[in-house]
Amino acid sequence: MLLTDCRRVLTSRHYINGTEVACFEEEFASYLGVSGCVGTACGTDALYLALLALGVGPGDEVITVSLTAYPTLLAILRTGAVAVLVDVDDTLTMDPDALIEGITSHTKAIVPVHLYGSPCDMQRICDIAEAHGLIVVEDACQAHGAAIEGRRVGTFGHAAAFSFYPTKNLGAIGDGGMVASSDPQILQRLYRLRSMQSENIDGRQITGYNSRLDELQAAILRSRLKELEKRNLARRKAAAAYNALLPDCLKRPFAPAQALSAVHIYAVRSEQRPAFISTLERGRVPAMIHYPKLAHEYGEGNIRCRDLRISIRVREEILSLPMHPNLQQSSIEYICTLLTEELSHEAP
Repeated sequence: MLLTDCRRVLTSRHYINGTEVACFEEEFASYLGVSGCVGTACGTDALYLALLALGVGPGDEVITVSLTAYPTLLAILRTGAVAVLVDVDDTLTMDPDALIEGITSHTKAIVPVHLYGSPCDMQRICDIAEAHGLIVVEDACQAHGAAIEGRRVGTFGHAAAFSFYPTKNLGAIGDGGMVASSDPQILQRLYRLRSMQSENIDGRQITGYNSRLDELQAAILRSRLKELEKRNLARRKAAAAYNALLPDCLKRPFAPAQALSAVHIYAVRSEQRPAFISTLERGRVPAMIHYPKLAHEYGEGNIRCRDLRISIRVREEILSLPMHPNLQQSSIEYICTLLTEELSHEAP
């Protein structure tokens, strides 16, 4: 199938802004349930251009979290805005109460991050945003197919950014991104901004950026989109198996009520993380930490950190176990046995 997709594009000799991109934008918009989508070169660009299209710039404050991949912060800083970082709650996503405390007269936008594929409390976040006249741009780069009460994430805010990096639930064989929105004015601005054109937004002349999803990646993503729900279901079944077999001392992923995670990453928490990592490594099981640093620790810029006590604690405890659609029950049982045996060795 991959070779067929590539051959179709190469035969067409149309590699930029052609039929494949237009069709994928339409198909992904239909999948999400929004009016339109605009392809970009990567997820970071998608978030950056969405913020630009909504008028975010110097002098503005954008509230987000530090428990996220650094590109979330990078996209905000690139606009010239100040990134205001608030804490997370038990879901490891933005704490709505911390959000309220972070709002000032300079706040322009909120960027909730659906971390590891688990949805934020979007209803409460959007209610807060509406009450304060703020913009909401969802960072859904890890959450393809996640939903809240049957409504897919990426449809709650004014716009949403997605990434198609190869490791994502919906991944290309290179970089790629997408902005989703149901606002025709935002979509029109995005079409122009991604192709180096300028826009007058809120009285400011905004210069566009060269950021386009190419035809090869779009063709591959069109094909893989058809398999996304089946592959997400396999991830959820693997997560359920982990939940049933892991020792009780490990904190499982926790999602809000009525939320359906995309399970991009299956991350547990433990104060005994170093011992568990050593055990997994001895058993030849890959163990990763997402993320060993909070986002604001990776770079400098216009960053303002509020109370991040929970985020800091999570950074010290988080551990990502193997997760992919082809993960076998036997592999999950082996991993859980290793972790259980480590506990028995630790017991007095």
